[in-house]
Amino acid sequence: MARRPFPSQEWRLAVAPGFANRQRWTRSEAPKLLISPEVGEMSGRTEGGAVPPAPPVFPPS
Repeated sequence: MARRPFPSQEWRLAVAPGFANRQRWTRSEAPKLLISPEVGEMSGRTEGGAVPPAPPVFPPS
């Protein structure tokens, strides 16, 4: 006789609630992302725009 991996079916009761709301969360809207940084945070680039790349540095030969 083959041995069952679980002695009881209690594990199903523990796992089932996670799947019960699957349909609800797959159809819900994605959270709204903030465009501006939070209070006290600085943006990635404050004035000035893009910075030109630095010239390559070659060691003296």
